[in-house]
Amino acid sequence: MAQDTPPVTFDSVPAIERPEDLFAVATAMEREAARRYDQLAERMDDIDVPDLAALFRRLKAMESEHEEGIQAWATRAEVEPEQRLSFTWDMAEGIAEAALADAGGAESLTSYKALQLAVRNEERAFAFYANVAAKSSDPTVREYAERMADEELHHVALLRLERRHAWRAEHGGSSPSQAPDVDTVEDLATWLADRDAEAAARHRMSAAVARLSGDPETAALLEDMAAKRDPQSAPATDADLGDAVSLVQMLRHEIRLGSEEYDMLMRVVDRAQDEAVLALAQEAVAGTIARLAALRDRMASLEAASERDPRV
Repeated sequence: MAQDTPPVTFDSVPAIERPEDLFAVATAMEREAARRYDQLAERMDDIDVPDLAALFRRLKAMESEHEEGIQAWATRAEVEPEQRLSFTWDMAEGIAEAALADAGGAESLTSYKALQLAVRNEERAFAFYANVAAKSSDPTVREYAERMADEELHHVALLRLERRHAWRAEHGGSSPSQAPDVDTVEDLATWLADRDAEAAARHRMSAAVARLSGDPETAALLEDMAAKRDPQSAPATDADLGDAVSLVQMLRHEIRLGSEEYDMLMRVVDRAQDEAVLALAQEAVAGTIARLAALRDRMASLEAASERDPRV
């Protein structure tokens, strides 16, 4: 292989078949994340948001530590990547590269937009590692991909919480989502079971639509989500798929519902007086974050494919 290649993205990452492949991609992703967090910290300094600038610098340090950790893992596993990759982040909607590169773009890069960009890329990183772990037949690849997915999920949770605070600050209050009326852990468990059953039936219906549309990958993702939420559910013929007329719109509808669920659960977390309620709500939040990351990643892949070929 050549030693240097053009920058890759989440949608053009080489196939991961061996530990060498995983370590090459992971090193490039961590290096790019550290670079981007450095840029975001500088832009937050420009608009005088010191707390968020400090958070981004902390994340930069964490990403740099992860890169060093990956190199240490490679050494212990006696793995030497055959190529040096460069990686580039996705730009979130409404954010131009210039807004990150210099202070001239700082005016358009609000706290919320900065966090939106970070969440988008951490979600895609989590989904990438989780997908590698699920599909690889190499035990070393699976082990390290699972570890990396756990690390990225921690970042997603941290950034989502900060983004929630930024949304409230920019919109003058809390979101319109209502917290479920739960006082005990039994109440919350019942509410979650009802949500799971409803969502699983909807996922199975959406999966059937995806298969009929010739997209087995989206179908498999939704079927897996349905099985994990409620193994006994059957497709609901009257499931609410919103106004979806395409797979991207269908996924966007799922993301909207998942985001509402995340916000409702976070309101439970905010108000919880009982430790058992708090623990169950936090566990449910983690599951919701993971599902949202997978959905957003798949939607981004479909959008990228559509840009390359409008017939997709």
